[in-house]
Amino acid sequence: MDDEGRNRAQLKHAGIEAVVERFVRRRLYDGLEQNGNWPQPSLGNGCALWLWWMFTTRESLLRETKEEKEDIIRLVFPYMANTARYAAALAPPTHFTLPLGPSNPVQRHLYTSQTPHGTYPLYPTLATPPSTPISSSPASTISHPAPNRPSVLYYFHTSPSFEPLLPATRSDIPVNERGVREGLTREDLEEFNRHKTAKLRGDVEWDWDLGYAVLRSLQPDGTLTKMPVKEGEEPSREWDLDVARARLWRHLQKAPKWRAGSVYRRGLLTGVWAESSSQ
Repeated sequence: MDDEGRNRAQLKHAGIEAVVERFVRRRLYDGLEQNGNWPQPSLGNGCALWLWWMFTTRESLLRETKEEKEDIIRLVFPYMANTARYAAALAPPTHFTLPLGPSNPVQRHLYTSQTPHGTYPLYPTLATPPSTPISSSPASTISHPAPNRPSVLYYFHTSPSFEPLLPATRSDIPVNERGVREGLTREDLEEFNRHKTAKLRGDVEWDWDLGYAVLRSLQPDGTLTKMPVKEGEEPSREWDLDVARARLWRHLQKAPKWRAGSVYRRGLLTGVWAESSSQ
């Protein structure tokens, strides 16, 4: 993971963006008939959607037409909306401590109930065996990348939350019996859209001529600037917690023989929670 933009630079040079776009637009729904007419939660689809999101930049979004954005939103919507079929996390939120089993005095067993889509909650690491990344030394298995999270990120970053039938402003809402103007307005949604909850990843790429990683930024006037990445702000640090979770939760019923690393950092759960989403 400590590539600091080298992997990104090499993948872009190899044409990964065009390959991933063709896969997402043409093959994401392969095997639909074998899954009750729902897209497959396969390793290939998960990897493709994660690569799509990781290489999504402000530049690439500006190049997309409205129709192209709507097409991608249509394709990823099932992964985003149907959490009864597609796991939203590596482990269900019903478990506070892992692994399960005799070593866990609080929670020893899986907890599931039947739904029209099958059992819930979902245990993705039981449905698909973990992968062995070729870059690990010594080799260690990690959980498969699930298609839900990149779909959620892309949807909430690009999908406009706009409803033309809503009142324009608060003053256009009639006063109720309690003397209060309640309800959502177009003004509320416009304010929500100005502060995207799904942030684009920094476009950090290794500059082979300079010999260090640079942060590429598209300015309002259309110029592209490159700023050196400061020590301690390397891009790989963003994923330390995710990698530790993927390694720790690859087996829900088997404790690892080594310390996987921190899976949570104080301060992550911050922000306004009441009515934070208007979807």
